[in-house]
Amino acid sequence: MANISKFRKPFASIFVLVFITAAFANFFYENKCHFINCPPASWTQILDTAFSKSGTDFRIHTIWASPSRWNHYTENGPTFIDIHIAYTSLKIEPSRVDKETNHPTKHIKFDDRNLVFDIRTGNSWANSIPPGDRQEKLQRVSVHPRDAFYATWALAEKESGLPPNNASVLAILNFDEHGRDSVWYVSYYYDDIVSLTFYIDTQTAQIISAEKNDLSQ
Repeated sequence: MANISKFRKPFASIFVLVFITAAFANFFYENKCHFINCPPASWTQILDTAFSKSGTDFRIHTIWASPSRWNHYTENGPTFIDIHIAYTSLKIEPSRVDKETNHPTKHIKFDDRNLVFDIRTGNSWANSIPPGDRQEKLQRVSVHPRDAFYATWALAEKESGLPPNNASVLAILNFDEHGRDSVWYVSYYYDDIVSLTFYIDTQTAQIISAEKNDLSQ
């Protein structure tokens, strides 16, 4: 019995450690998905999370998106995308009152497969805060950035003669352009060959206008 008692305490300690580790892992990986066939987040989920992360001291400044490094591409475009949301604080950083850029910013990188965020704060500053109606305009956006890629993917290949998955691809949500509350600005950049830019309606995903620039000359 003495021998059994001698090993019981170390065994109990190991059990507790394993339990705590498992509980932490479950908390850390909650809502995460690590397989390529995980369903991507909806635009509603993205906006809900964006607003919940902004808090009362920050206002959403910019949203942009690009194909995820985890991607497998279809003929319509990327399956998964990375979304970045930039916020600007409404307050001035006390230690930078004499500086022109003194509003702290917050940047969230969003993996749309699994609602995972990488939040960085205090690493940069802005010289102005976004307009007060910015979040109201954002709430009226119904087109997912993925749909902006889908709307332009085949046309980008047709116009460039090159597969878009070889290009640098970026979608930026621009406000107050083309007589609209907002537009998706989608660019395809083929290094030293050609660049393509499309403006997408954020309500219908229709192409408003397009530009093409020859970079080979």
